[in-house]
Amino acid sequence: TAVDNANPGETLDVTSGAYQEQVLINKSLSLQSDDDATILAPQNKDSFEIPENDNVREPVVFAYGGSESDGNITGSGTVSVDISGLVVDGNDIDPGSNRSTGVLLRNVDGGVSDTVVQNMHEGGGQTFGIVVYGDSTVDILDNEVDDYERGGIGIQGADGFPNPTAQVEN
Repeated sequence: TAVDNANPGETLDVTSGAYQEQVLINKSLSLQSDDDATILAPQNKDSFEIPENDNVREPVVFAYGGSESDGNITGSGTVSVDISGLVVDGNDIDPGSNRSTGVLLRNVDGGVSDTVVQNMHEGGGQTFGIVVYGDSTVDILDNEVDDYERGGIGIQGADGFPNPTAQVEN
């Protein structure tokens, strides 16, 4: 609700606690916590298809530029999003035939820092920590990614689309 009601450019300070929800960010903003607030994946997450990849994604936190219609993300617009100090917990949910991602960024300028992505589910479906696609330029700094099946941090380009640029440290 806070993300939906925020004005572009705002900084949202997430207070300590566990929030069981899927966070979708489609505008420029910062999402931060100094208290290790936890975003806990709900049992039923919305699924999305992005043009750079033909696999259905179930992100816990999804920041994207462009537009969404019936789970299809399209368009070439970018948003400026910074995420810091959160714990993103996949709640050990097996995504089945889909792909689950802790933090998914598409067409984003900004970054993810001082964040823990954990409990994405091992031993089953394809799960990832942080994945970047599209026309993105991001810094992924000082994060911890644990308990995933397929990939910890991925920066993935695709034929016919802008390739993302990322600086990954620590």
